[in-house]
Amino acid sequence: MTARISGEEIQYKTMGASRGSIRSVIQATGLLEPLDKSIRINNVPFTVVGMFASKGQNTKGNNQDDFVLVPVTATQSRLVRWNTPGRIDMIFIKGVSMNSLQFIQHETESLLRERHKIKAGEADDFAVRNISQFLEARRKTTTIMSMLLGSIAFISLVVGGIGIMNIMLVSVSERTREIGIRMAVGAKAKEIRLQFLLEAFVLSMLGGMLGILLGVLTGYMLASFTEAPPLFTATSIILAFVFSATVGIGFGYYPAYKASCLHPIDALKYE
Repeated sequence: MTARISGEEIQYKTMGASRGSIRSVIQATGLLEPLDKSIRINNVPFTVVGMFASKGQNTKGNNQDDFVLVPVTATQSRLVRWNTPGRIDMIFIKGVSMNSLQFIQHETESLLRERHKIKAGEADDFAVRNISQFLEARRKTTTIMSMLLGSIAFISLVVGGIGIMNIMLVSVSERTREIGIRMAVGAKAKEIRLQFLLEAFVLSMLGGMLGILLGVLTGYMLASFTEAPPLFTATSIILAFVFSATVGIGFGYYPAYKASCLHPIDALKYE
C-alpha cells in the first residue's frame, strides 16, 4: 500500500480532486496506471493514491479484490446516505435447481445492466456470482487436498511396508536353524511361507490398530480447539484395516518366500 487515509481527511471529509487529493486505497480501477488518476464512484470523483496486491478469490469463492477503501466520513456524507429508503447493497436469488443457475445469472446481469443504464461495450458496475462457481472452486481445493493427503498416506504405507520387510528379513536370518529343524521334521515350504506371512500380517494389523487409535484421539483433540466435529465412519476404519493387511502381506511375502527356499541341511549348519 502506497498511502494511508489520514485523520485530517476523516475529520474534514476530504474527497475529490477539486478539493485536494483524497487519501484512499483502491483496487481495480480499470486504468493501466491508476495512481494519482481520478475515478468516479456514484458520480463522485476520487483520486487513487494506492493499491493492494491482488489476492484473487478466497476459500469461500469471494473476490478479495472487489473493494474500494475511502474515508468513512466522506462515504457517509457524500457517497451514500445510510438512511436512504430502498437502498440495496446486495441481492440473493434462489434458483429452483442447479441447472437453472446459469440462466438466472444471465437474466440477472441483463436486467441490472438495463436498470443501471450500462451501454453495450461498457463494463459492469456490479458483480453476479452463483453457487456453482463457489462449488467449483471448492471442488478444486478438495481435489488438491485429497491428492496431497493421498500422496502422504501412500508414502507412509511404503515406508511402513519397508520397515515390516526389514524386520521379517532379520527374523528369518535369526531363526534359520529353527526353520531348518522344522523342515527336517517334515514341514513343507508352503507351511514355512504361510508362517512368516501370518507373522507379517499380525505385525501390520497391530500397527494399523495403533494408527487408527491415534487418529481417533488426535481428531477429538483437534475438535476441542475448532468448531468442526470429527467424522469417523465404519467404512474408513475398515479401509484402514484392509490397507494394513495388504501392506503386511505384500511386503512380508519376500521374507516368507526366502525362508521357504532354505535347504534343511544348510539351515541346520547356520551359526
